Amino acid sequence: MIELLMHKLKSGIPYYQRTAAREISFRSYENDDNRIIFAKAGAIPLLTDLLTEADSRTQEQAVAALFHLSFSEENTVSIVWSGALPGIVQVLKEGGLEARENAAGTILNLSLKKENRDVIGIVGAVPILVELVKERQGCIVIHKTVINILSSFSSSREARVAICKAEVVRILVEAIGTGYTLEEPQSEILELATYFLVTLSLYPEGNVAVGEAEVVPFLVEVIGSGSSESKKNAAEVLVNLGSRDQKYLVEAQEHGVIGKLMDMLQHGISSEKRRARDLLRLMPLVRLLL
Repeated sequence: MIELLMHKLKSGIPYYQRTAAREISFRSYENDDNRIIFAKAGAIPLLTDLLTEADSRTQEQAVAALFHLSFSEENTVSIVWSGALPGIVQVLKEGGLEARENAAGTILNLSLKKENRDVIGIVGAVPILVELVKERQGCIVIHKTVINILSSFSSSREARVAICKAEVVRILVEAIGTGYTLEEPQSEILELATYFLVTLSLYPEGNVAVGEAEVVPFLVEVIGSGSSESKKNAAEVLVNLGSRDQKYLVEAQEHGVIGKLMDMLQHGISSEKRRARDLLRLMPLVRLLL
């Protein structure tokens, strides 16, 4: 069966290539043994070649197969080495909706391996991922995928530069702020987004980008009404911003953050209280009262 599928992928006949890619995708879904078997049989470079096929249905099946194969950590290296990333990014940019979602999922799986992140940043994935967020307003699956990718990118300097150039923070905050409530299940998006802001604001260029995106009102709102995790993340982002420039702390005070932090101190769990204290100690108004 494996040899037959490889033969079909090599056939040059779109129908056979498409059906073989579909079969590989199906058999790799939630089956890690099959993922390894297909990779060792040489499926990954053959599927990579299909990403540039003119036939969109063949392209869709190829990226779906690579998506399912990419759940094996061992295969993520092979996918990058096969030269698949430019093709995956092209599908992300121009493919149909399902193909683009599978391409985004593949990039997420590849980005979990640290050595792949610089390559992903270099091939231009970041601005296209941001466009996907803008197009898919309110789509939880897409937003979760993109935010997870961006968070994993934050440790890569090449990717951080791309994130800052693409004004990712502003666009993401606008999309989330207008498309979600602070209730479940949407609160998970806010937790992921605020965690991304935490990781990005730890680095100098990321801290500047977060500050310039006018996120303070959003962060204060989350501190007042978010889940426990998103409250802690939002407070930490303000600590990171305020440690660089006090103007963000002054702005947060003007938006009523002190009252919200006092509420965290009174009613929050121990980790919330600790984060609230850290931020309150930096607040100019509070320091004057101490």
